Amino acid sequence: MNYFPNIHAASYFISEIYPLIKTEFPDVKWYIVGRDVYPDVAALAEKDRSIIITGYVEIVAGYVRKGAVVIVPLLEGSGSRLKILESACGLNLHRGGGPTL
Repeated sequence: MNYFPNIHAASYFISEIYPLIKTEFPDVKWYIVGRDVYPDVAALAEKDRSIIITGYVEIVAGYVRKGAVVIVPLLEGSGSRLKILESACGLNLHRGGGPTL
């Protein structure tokens, strides 16, 4: 979680998207799963108790299966394709307005 595209995506999500989600779902929890969390991202969790940083986990799939939504940073970088494949483990992917994939 110290790779710039991930830092940028987390910062964007917390400032632009997460407040909208929290308005509709005040009890929401956002789990940031990954090692080496950048200090600026860790500071976000210190300001908002609904953001939980796990640090390194052996198997990400357990968190993915428990979540209602998986956030994939698609602002930049090339690792997003792997994140999408990881999130597909145990979940049905759905694209808006279309069939369940």
